[in-house]
Amino acid sequence: VNIVLTLSYISAGASTTIWYGVASVATGLLLFVISIKRGMGGLDRFDITCFLVAMIAVGLWVETGNPTLSLYSSVTAYALGHFPVIKKSYLIPETENTLSWVMTFVASILNMFALTSFSLSVLSFPVVAVFFDTIIAALLVLRPLLKNAP
Repeated sequence: VNIVLTLSYISAGASTTIWYGVASVATGLLLFVISIKRGMGGLDRFDITCFLVAMIAVGLWVETGNPTLSLYSSVTAYALGHFPVIKKSYLIPETENTLSWVMTFVASILNMFALTSFSLSVLSFPVVAVFFDTIIAALLVLRPLLKNAP
């Protein structure tokens, strides 16, 4: 999903904010390999659905030649892909790296400051990234504090 999203984001006109997408692709691939190796994640119904949405996004892009349509489909798949992480961050936060998610949250906020264009197609990915990165980082930082509260 990150590969399709980043390529369609670039094709839709993003320039200064592509590095968040490039970093997402690199870390996503690395995390995928590590997760499979450690037995987390896999091919459940939700994973397959996200993959199919991403493939539909590619198909729409190829068929219509419209990178913006692909971008919106990819942003939707990207957003959907966060729900399993949110669930896991809430239920078993010790399986997530809090520091890396806080750094991802900071990166997504900084990415917003790099915007030089404010069209919907250019704003969509950074806004969705900030939204979901905030939720996950907050869960990982606040959940242990709430657990220990009287």
